[in-house]
Amino acid sequence: MEKTLQDRTKSGRPDLQRRLKLTPYNDVEAKIVAAFSGIKPSVEEVPADLVLGRVCSGDVSSKFSVPSTTVSAMDGYAIRSVESQKASTLIPVRFKILGSVFPASDATGLRITGNECFYVATGATLPNGADAVVKVEDTKFAGSEMTVTRPIANLKNVVERGEDFEAGRTLFRKGHVFNSADVALLISAGVSSVRVFHSPLVGILSIGDELREFRQRKADSNLENQNIIVNNFFNLISGLLGELGIQAKLIGICKDDSNEITKSIESHIGNYDAILTIGGSSVGEKDFTPDALSAAIGSRIIFHGVRMVPIKPAGLFTVNNKPVVVIPSHASSAAFSFFLIALPVLNIISGLEFNDRKLRLDATCVEQIENTRPIDAIALVSLARKDGAYHVMHLGWGSNVISNLSLANGFVIMNRNSTIQKSERVEIQLLGTSQLARILQS
Repeated sequence: MEKTLQDRTKSGRPDLQRRLKLTPYNDVEAKIVAAFSGIKPSVEEVPADLVLGRVCSGDVSSKFSVPSTTVSAMDGYAIRSVESQKASTLIPVRFKILGSVFPASDATGLRITGNECFYVATGATLPNGADAVVKVEDTKFAGSEMTVTRPIANLKNVVERGEDFEAGRTLFRKGHVFNSADVALLISAGVSSVRVFHSPLVGILSIGDELREFRQRKADSNLENQNIIVNNFFNLISGLLGELGIQAKLIGICKDDSNEITKSIESHIGNYDAILTIGGSSVGEKDFTPDALSAAIGSRIIFHGVRMVPIKPAGLFTVNNKPVVVIPSHASSAAFSFFLIALPVLNIISGLEFNDRKLRLDATCVEQIENTRPIDAIALVSLARKDGAYHVMHLGWGSNVISNLSLANGFVIMNRNSTIQKSERVEIQLLGTSQLARILQS
């Protein structure tokens, strides 16, 4: 465990010779997996119409066949196809119309024989004996008779019973994240409830003497010309969590005070499945977060320091076996730390794999990008879509400002002393699910 703030203090002045112990990202991944892979998230049963964004905890099978009967695929006339095989414009075949069938109709006792037919609406059950549907626009009428002028194939314009899926078919397996189409499928299949993994509640603790909550700054005109920051990127991180369907709450704002940070963590850890701290993460004179976490009851350090810029000061602790992710308080650093550290942790404790819920795409670099550092680095990029392909533009090194992050769509990880050549294909990780729509609009 790291030394406490008091241990590092000499003559009332913090020891400024502290150094981060930088862990290569491959080792960061291994440490995260080792720390949390043994955790078995709890399971709960949720109504099928409320599982959007939730993670399936086991196989889910259909209760019904869909459709449950053979139905019409469009508005038309249900016939015996064999009766139409000699139809032509010169010799049309006539069918006697016996009535109409709609999706809500009970067609159990209805039957056709010979040259008989029923009008059927889209989704209506076919009467017994019918095996095809003639589209309304392909028919002509004379009194109570309908005529066709060409042969109709067996099962034409028909959806057979169970054609979508049969009763008992496995629809989803463990680890599937439900989207809106999945919800519709569950309801259609007669599934009333689904067992899903508990969705983690995440607390966010902002740290810094200069911080104010949004409404507090808005209400205090005396703060207008001061170096005051609102919530230290709480809205950035909570927004990224919200895109993934993960609920986040602001715990509050702590001053740059080791004891206050420790007490806040200890008092709130029981209310959340994970806590993300923002700020005070490095080795400066007022960077108290790592020491405060080390001093918390039940704490354990997993790592503090990553051999990659600009997330070097990021870290991960556990307090009472719950993850506490230490996020730096710069715009891009905070976003990168979320995707590379916080999200994998949240994936694992949600019943998913380390790299799940990360949206990636391949794109062509429009310019050369060089990482001349002797350390891995993350390049912030914007994307454009042209002629059906994605193109990457580097937003420049040292772009750790919120305006550049707003312009960006994703990032690429570059090894130390490496170059991405112009026209080279690279894998881009997007900064959230909303970025794809933004790229398509550009």
